[in-house]
Formats: sequence, structure tokens, C-alpha cells
Amino acid sequence: MKKLLILIVLAILTISMFADDFQKNSFRRIDDKSSVNTGKNVASREEAPVVLFEVDPVDIIVSYYDYMPGSYWCNPMKLQPEISMPYGYQAGGLYVAFHLTPNSGANTTRREYYAYINSASELVSSTTITTDDIREGYAGIDIDPFTGNPLIAWHNSIDGGTLLDCSMSYDLYSLMGGPGLWNEAFTVINNPDDGEPFTGHNDDEFIWPVVRIGPSPLEGKNRTYIVGHNATPCPTGSYVTNVLFGYADFNSSDMESQIELEFTYHTFPEWDLLQYDNNPDNDTRVTHSLAISDDGQVAFVGFYDKFEENVTLGRTTWCMQYSQDYGETWTYYETDATYEVNNPLDEAGDPYFENEDGSVAEMFASPDGNGGHYNALFTNSLGSENAKITCMGAFTTNTVENDTLNYWIPKTFNPKIFNFEIVNGELEVDFVDLYIEGVNPNDDVPSIQWDLDEDGYGDNFDDEGLLDFPASVPSWSWFGDANNYFHETNFKVSFNNNWGVAVWQDAEGVYLNYEGYPGYEDWAEKPQIAVAVSGDYGVTWSQPAFLNANSNDENYFTELDGMIPAYVYTTDQLEVIDEYHAKLHLFFMDDYSYGSFIQDHGANEGGMLSYAALNVEMPAPYEGSANNNELVNAPDAKLLQNYPNPFNPETTIGFDMKESGNVSIEIFNMKGQKVKTLVNREFSTGYNSETWNGKDDNNKSVSSGVYFYKLKTSRYTATKKMILMK
Repeated sequence: MKKLLILIVLAILTISMFADDFQKNSFRRIDDKSSVNTGKNVASREEAPVVLFEVDPVDIIVSYYDYMPGSYWCNPMKLQPEISMPYGYQAGGLYVAFHLTPNSGANTTRREYYAYINSASELVSSTTITTDDIREGYAGIDIDPFTGNPLIAWHNSIDGGTLLDCSMSYDLYSLMGGPGLWNEAFTVINNPDDGEPFTGHNDDEFIWPVVRIGPSPLEGKNRTYIVGHNATPCPTGSYVTNVLFGYADFNSSDMESQIELEFTYHTFPEWDLLQYDNNPDNDTRVTHSLAISDDGQVAFVGFYDKFEENVTLGRTTWCMQYSQDYGETWTYYETDATYEVNNPLDEAGDPYFENEDGSVAEMFASPDGNGGHYNALFTNSLGSENAKITCMGAFTTNTVENDTLNYWIPKTFNPKIFNFEIVNGELEVDFVDLYIEGVNPNDDVPSIQWDLDEDGYGDNFDDEGLLDFPASVPSWSWFGDANNYFHETNFKVSFNNNWGVAVWQDAEGVYLNYEGYPGYEDWAEKPQIAVAVSGDYGVTWSQPAFLNANSNDENYFTELDGMIPAYVYTTDQLEVIDEYHAKLHLFFMDDYSYGSFIQDHGANEGGMLSYAALNVEMPAPYEGSANNNELVNAPDAKLLQNYPNPFNPETTIGFDMKESGNVSIEIFNMKGQKVKTLVNREFSTGYNSETWNGKDDNNKSVSSGVYFYKLKTSRYTATKKMILMK
């Protein structure tokens, strides 16, 4: 008897009239009727972190556009620096960019909004960015680290034509010391004009913008990057999403003058070639995300299915566009991303999976484009001189025959961490199994759910001889059709020095309820939020902690009671609470009717866009500065690490001054309480230092422990950690 899984071809995506610009799906999928092991069945590894609510969910505004409110490839919520320069206003708040429709009317205009949440986690404002009553959406956002001003870009139809374009605006927080002074929106991607000189095509539609801000090679300026993703299908009908990339330089004076930024553009020939390839067999999508560093490195990392004649295995390819000079020149890298998988042996010792003709099926695992909604961040690697970029995605396992027919098995969709690195001129990518794990989550051997002990045999079989294995459903919704992964997954990472947090959603209980498994009756419409942590720059990761609204489950949180959290986003950057605890900001939709109405699931009842923050226990002490928002554009000073450290009874705090000016240095304890104003006076250009003798402002000796010292000048703020050990 053939041991093939029974395959069911799922419905092709139907495009909703309300979502003419959401991302199109070029994949077909299958499900299987194997058994499901409802136990977790995961390998032993570091325990899940303790997660508590630091800030209970805060209502922002109701939206009836219940699909991806914060866009696809970037986090829609960004942290300000503590001080907004050049005038020294207190900042430290959060800007959130999102789209919504305010009511359920079929002709209601979808608009782009922003919300500002201050440093006390209070909602200050939530309103549209412009007064234009035109269809807008899918914004990218970043914060200028000097002024604290947000730059936001979104797509719309500027001239009423058939192609969408992208506009940008920035809020002049630095002039007011508060939000709400938006400059007049200006065009940053005019389709097809801006892309046509590079691609030669007049139907390109580069939308879904991503915005990032980093340092500039021009003195006294920062550089903002804009990325538009192509929504035009290639000749074979698939959606490759090659990109239009641009950059522009600015400073605070430019913002105060409310200038329109002037961008320099180009595209990438390797991805353009895929977009305009007429080969009907080259049905692929490039899945990628943009990362920038604080020293001028810029990169896109991702993967795609590489068509090669007479090659049946090895189609999926890791890829990286990499620039060391602020995005001005680029080098392209590729390496194989397909991993051979053993065909498991059945109970009689024979290969389990067969092809239609009875031959033994060849099997593989690879990253999957259905998990393409992720952000990417530059991180540091312990013991490595090379820059590393970390993101989160998913793998699937399949047979080669199924893959050639565009069939796919959803239950093998596993979330993983991807680490990209250039070593000796070659691209190296390692991955970490997040959930569900094999013997060693860090061995670059993908976990296979039916063979978690990796002995080549299936772990479990049911009474009918079918493989019995745990399901992995990293999505907030499950309806058994084509939308559940491609449209409804959202993988995001946040970092701060050695600390990393990965956030996604899990619908395993919803899936088991939907499929009628006993014991899961109370899991209907109850997705979970999953949180895994790293204390070593993303090299190793914990098991995930789960948060849900199921009052009968051990992971129930009263703060989520009655809620259906969907499309959970984070900030790119964690905040430091103390040596072992991070503050993780969340933005999500509390869906009023389970499933996205925009994606043809659920009722047209909308949902509440919400903010919350978690207190996450980290697996290792924090190794960096306690200030999450050290200014990139800081030409007048540099704070140095104290010496000695640890110290007893005194230590020296050094700093370099590029120009003379006033300097204040304050000492804080672990609770954030100031214990000493060390100095507040004028210093000259060059190296300077001050000594702290371990005493507070009352000249009393402080106890042993961790302390933070904070330096402020007119244009610079930085904080570092020191340890007093008696």
C-alpha cells in the first residue's frame, strides 16, 4: 500500500474588493490527512522566558480594515531618543504608523494614520497624517535619532492614475516638543517614472514602502532610505517583488525648512532579471527585507526559488544585496538554501513517502516565501569580526515531486531564526529552530516534525499506519485555506546589543479545534502570541513563551481576556528595564470577529488597534548601554567605558570632546534613581575624565551593584554601565 499523504488542492486566493493593493499570492497549497500528535513533543532546551505585561493593552482607534494594519516588511512602531535635538526637548515616546478605514461602508476611504504614545505609555494623539481624502496605506516609518522626528512613507494615488505612488511626510516634534506638526506630503516614488530608467518598463508599480534612517557620509547629516516593492506581475503571472531603492541626506535645518527630500534611485539587476524573465518555468518570488547599521552598512537579506534546467533539488537560494558605503554601491551574494531530508522509514523499515509512480520520494526542507512578512536587523556576533544580520522566517518540508507541482504541506511550516554573514567573501547563513525543535536547534539541520530524534525513522504512527506528528501553525488565524500563512503570518525581531526577542503568533490550538480534535473545544478563535529570547546576539534562542485569552490554559493572561490579538508587531529596539529584563513594545489589532474580513473571513465588524508593552526576562545580563537611543548624529562628544570596571573604591569616566562645551555626568542605580551628579560644567576639546569615588550626593558610600553613568552635551546623550564590587 502506498504510504503517500492524501493531498487536497486548496482554493486559489480570491481578491477582495476592499483590498486591491494588498500583496498578491502566487502559490498553491495542499493540506494532508496524516494524524496530529497533540503533545508538544519538543527537544529539551533552555526554558521559555517569564513574560508579564509592563503596560496593559491601550485602545488607540477602531479600524474596519482588518488586515496588516502596520504593513509587511518593517515594524510600524519606532522609539524616539530620550532628548529631541537641537533644542533639548524631552522625548522618549513612540510613533506608530498604520492604515485604517473608520467604518464598515463599502466606499469608505482607507487612510494613513499615526499615533503618538509618550514615555509614560500614555496615548497622546491618533489621527490622519494628511487632510487628503484619498486611498492610502501600508506605511514605512523610522525615527531620526538626532531630532526624534518620524519620517513616514505610504502609497496612494497622487494624480488619480491607475498606478499607485508613494508619498512621504515628517513630523516636526523637534520644533514643538510634541507631535502633530506634519509638513506637507511630497512624492518619493512616482510610478512608473522613477523606476523606468532602471528597468525599462512603464508598468512598474513600486509600492508598500519601507523607510529606514541611518548615518550619512556627509558631515552633519543623516541618511534616509526608501524601498518600494513591485506590485506588477512578471510575464508568467507571478509576483517577484523586485525593488526600487533610494536614499536622501538631511539634517535638522532641512526639516525645519520643510524641504522635500531629493532621492537618488536604482534597482538591482539580479532581481530585475527575475521580474522580466519570460520563462514560464521561472515562477518565483524574492522574499527579502532591508537592514541598516550605525556605520554605513546597508543590506537586503532573503531567499528565492532559483530556476535551473534539469535541476530538481536545490532550487531555493539564500540571497543578499550588500553595501558598505551607505547604499551607494552594492555586491550580490547567493548560496544554496535547500537542505536534503531523509525519507522516514515506516514501521516495517521501508521508506514512507512514495511518488505517484511508486518510486521512493526525494525530500527536502527550505525557507518558504509564505513566511515573508519579516524585518531584518544588523546584530553583533560574539567572537566574529563580520557584521551579522538577523531575521525570522519559516521552513517547510516537502517531496521534490510535490514541489514541482506547486503543492505544499502547511503543517510542516516551522518558525526559525536566520543569521546572514559575509565570511571570506562568501555568504554564510545559519538558522535556529524556534518551534518545533529537533535534537539540536542550532545544528543547521532543519527540524522535521515526524523525526525529531533524527534517527531516520518516523517517531510515531497511528492505528492506520499514518505518520503521527505535532502541527506547527505560526499564524494568528486558521480556516484551512490559502490565506492562513501567506497573508496572516507576521515574524518580527527586536534587538538591543546582546539581547534579542522574536515575536510571532501561533494558532496550533485553533487548528486542532478547527479539525475537530478532542480536548481542543475551548480553543476556537484563540490565537497565541509567542515570544522567544536570545542573550547572545541571536546565536542561541529559548523555547517560546505563549500568551493567550484561553482561561482554561496555563498561558492565559487576564490582560488579553476577551481579545483576539492579530497582526502583532514590535519595535526594532528593546528597552532596558534592568540587568535581566527588557521592555518589549507591541502594536496589534484586537479583532472583533475572528478572521480577516478583507481576506474573506469573519464579519465586517472591524477591530481595535491597540498598544501594549511586555516585561520580558532575558537569559543573560545586558552588555550594552542602558540608553536605547544614543544619537547617531552626535559630532561633539563620545562617552568612553569607565576604567577599571568592575571597580572598588573608585573609577575613571573618560570622554572625548570634538569641541568645547558644557558636559553633565550623572550616576543612576538599577532602579533608575539618580544617586550622584558627578559634574556639570564646561570642558575643552580633546580627552577629558572625571573620577567617581562610589559616593552619592550626600557623600555617603553606595552599596555594591550595577550603576549607570549618563553624559549629556548640547548635541549628545549616552549612557554606559559600570559595576561597583566591594
